[in-house]
Parts: sequence; C-alpha cells; structure tokens
Amino acid sequence: REPTAIPFNDVMLTPPLGVRALRDLPSRPDAGLLNTLAHVRRVFGQKIVAIFGGTHLSAADRSSLKEVARVLEKEYDAPELYLNHCTGERAYVHMIERFGEAVHVCPAGTRVAFP
Repeated sequence: REPTAIPFNDVMLTPPLGVRALRDLPSRPDAGLLNTLAHVRRVFGQKIVAIFGGTHLSAADRSSLKEVARVLEKEYDAPELYLNHCTGERAYVHMIERFGEAVHVCPAGTRVAFP
C-alpha cells in the first residue's frame, strides 16, 4: 500500500543520530503513524530506532493495532516506543504485550539519552 502525502500540519522532528539511525518524534502524526514512518524512511533512507509521542491510536480497533504492531516489527525492526497519552490505553497495552520492554511511557518532560 502506497503511503499518502504527509500534510503540512504534521509536525515531526527527525534529527540524525550519527550516520546509521534516525529517531522519529511525531508530535501529531495526522497522516497516520505508518504513513509518517514510511515518509521518514523514504526521505532519510535510514533506520528508525525510536518513536516518540502520541501515535493517535486511541480509536484503533484490535485488528488495526495488530497490523500496526506487525508493520513495526516486520518493516521497522521493532523500534523503541516512547508513547504518550495520544496513543490511548488500549494501544499502549497492546504494544507492551507485543514488544515488552521496548515500550515506555513518555509524558511531557521525559528525558531519554541515546548512546
């Protein structure tokens, strides 16, 4: 499935972490998490090692959550997930069940250090 165009109101920050990796910080992935990640990968051509912020999955049904988790695992090598309130409790629990310790709660003000 071809990702849709990313709207201008999508706000994301993708600072390079060395040469080999990017982190994606979608503060509002209005185009959808998977579309936003596909766009970042296409533009930068580097591995996404972490996803920060609200994924806007609170309204997603179980089938959609399973598909998002499958894509994160298969196409993005299960990056670390730093999720905040916009993700939704059901989605947060689903991601913990799927990815375990790679999932972190990430309220405003959270600090994360990368090697």
